Amino acid sequence: MPSLVVASIAMTAREIERAMAETKRTTEQWRAVVADFVAALREKYGDNLDRVLLYGSRARGDYDEDSDVDTIVALKHIDDYRKRRQEVWDIAYSVSFDSGRPVLFSAVLFERGELETGRGPFRLNVRREAVPVWWQRSKSARH
Repeated sequence: MPSLVVASIAMTAREIERAMAETKRTTEQWRAVVADFVAALREKYGDNLDRVLLYGSRARGDYDEDSDVDTIVALKHIDDYRKRRQEVWDIAYSVSFDSGRPVLFSAVLFERGELETGRGPFRLNVRREAVPVWWQRSKSARH
């Protein structure tokens, strides 16, 4: 089974154009959608959610209003990649298009260890440029 699973919203070009025309996407809007995405992931996965990272143009700060939001969702343990991929996809769709805030999402799903030690240009680039949006702090660090 592959260790890397990509989830993205599947829409026709016409649907995307119509949705984008309906809502002006401001910086505050995509940030609010990301915050809602993280909150929904935390609710769904609880302690199994290890971190959520932003990468790509939004993380580098060289995005424009048509840029998508590239995220990485790292779980501590993934028992069924296909099921978890669909769940993440459903959450991304729900917090953006279902809520009337059409922000294009790309969500890559990793198990924590793979993200930290995996090889290849994608993982190396992510480790270099990704920005943490949310991460699980160790229980010993909590007061």
